[in-house]
Amino acid sequence: MTSFISFNEIHPFIRYTQLTKLMYQETSIYSKAYDYRLFYIYGGKGSIWIEDSEYVASKGSFFMWKPGTKYSLRPYRSNFLEFIGFNFDFTHKNCDKDYPVPPEKEENFKIDNIIEIINFTDIDAFDNPVILNDMQMLETQLLEIKNEYISHKKFFSQRISGSFLMVLSTVARTLFSINTVQKGSENIIDSIIEYIHKNYNQDINNNEI
Repeated sequence: MTSFISFNEIHPFIRYTQLTKLMYQETSIYSKAYDYRLFYIYGGKGSIWIEDSEYVASKGSFFMWKPGTKYSLRPYRSNFLEFIGFNFDFTHKNCDKDYPVPPEKEENFKIDNIIEIINFTDIDAFDNPVILNDMQMLETQLLEIKNEYISHKKFFSQRISGSFLMVLSTVARTLFSINTVQKGSENIIDSIIEYIHKNYNQDINNNEI
């Protein structure tokens, strides 16, 4: 069930995709899925709970998580959430299961029925829920993948797998850029602290820092 691979080895298989509009409901339930889930928020506003953390969901928000993750989609009161959703695997090992596998309520979930879990050897961020904002650059491509899937024309599966790989590559590159900026900021802060420690007995101004 669990495999260790590098990002270069993935060959995504899209099991199902659709554009869905979810209206506000008084009650919300937690679900768990047996395959990977990706949601791109196309319209509306609300929140997505992943495990016990709440994340604002509005146009351009991107979410992805692995099987067995507890989640709940919750439009805000008097609002809705419209999203492009994908059920997928990172490999084609279980492409014989080419039908939608619905999620279960948390209390009914059977962990032994998980289809695939991937541990990445070179991109740790994909081993945890991915939450990104302002990802509108993916919208056209995700809609094209959805439309190609619905068309079911000859070789549609190969086409959407290639396009979905491009989407995942963009996400991976975005995560790498964010991580690089964060590490750069940490290095700057460390340098400032080191400078202050070395010159604590002198007058220090902002220009010198």
